[in-house]
Amino acid sequence: MASTADAEAWETDERGYVFEERLATAAEHKDRGNEHFKAGEWQIALRRYERALYHCAFDPMQMYDLMEKHKAAAYAVQTPVKLNYVACVLQMREAGLDVAPVQVEGEEEPRDPLDRCEELIGEVLKAEPNHAKAHFRRAQLLRARGDTRAAQEALEEAERAGGGSASVRAEQSRLREMARAERSRERELYSGIIQPSSNVKAADEAAERRARRGQLVETLALPVTGPLRALWWAAAALVSLLRRLFAVLLRLRPDGALEAVE
Repeated sequence: MASTADAEAWETDERGYVFEERLATAAEHKDRGNEHFKAGEWQIALRRYERALYHCAFDPMQMYDLMEKHKAAAYAVQTPVKLNYVACVLQMREAGLDVAPVQVEGEEEPRDPLDRCEELIGEVLKAEPNHAKAHFRRAQLLRARGDTRAAQEALEEAERAGGGSASVRAEQSRLREMARAERSRERELYSGIIQPSSNVKAADEAAERRARRGQLVETLALPVTGPLRALWWAAAALVSLLRRLFAVLLRLRPDGALEAVE
C-alpha cells in the first residue's frame, strides 16, 4: 500500500522543460495513483492523477508542433491518466465520498468534478475517436448523471470499438436497473396525479386492512414459517456470495479490462 507521507513534496513538484522528463514524471504519478486506486485510497489516487495531468499537459499549439512520434508518446501517457481520473471520481461518488470542485490550471473558478470528467473524456475521444475505454467511461459518466439513454448509446459505441464484453454486460445491467427504477417512480407519480383523491383513500384503507390480515396470518404461522424463513435467508446469502464471486472472476478475465485502471 502506498504511503501518503510524501504528499506535500510531490504535490508541489515543478513541471520540467524537457518533453521526455515531463512524460516520465506524469507516468510515475499515474502509476502511484493506480497503486492507491487499487488499495481503495481514492482521494490520494485522484490527487496523483491531477498531478500527472499537470505534468503531461501541452496546449494545442504545442501538440500541433510535435512530431507524430512525440504526439503518440504524449497520448500514450495522457489518455490513461485522463480515463483513470474519471474512473476515480466515479468510484468516489459510488462510495458516497465527497469530491471537491476541481481547480483547473489557468481558470479562476473551480469546476464541477463531473464537468471536468466530461471534458477529459472529450479530449480523449477527439484525439482517438474509436477508443473503447473512453466510450465506456463516458457511459459510466452519463449513468452517474442519470442520462440512461445516452449512457446506453455510449455503451454501444464502446462495444463497436472493441470493448470487453464482461464490462459492457455489467454496465448494461446497471443501466437496466436504473431504467426499471425510473419507470417505477414514474408510474407511482402519474398514478397519484391521475387517481381521484377518494379512490386513493379507499385504496389506502384496503391496503391497510390487507396488511392487518397479513400480520395476523403471519403471527399464527410463525412456528412453521420461522425455520423456513431462516433457511431461505441462508440460501439467499449463499446466492449473493456466489454472484459476487462470479463478478470478481469476470473482472479478472481479459475482456473485463474496461473496468480497470491502466
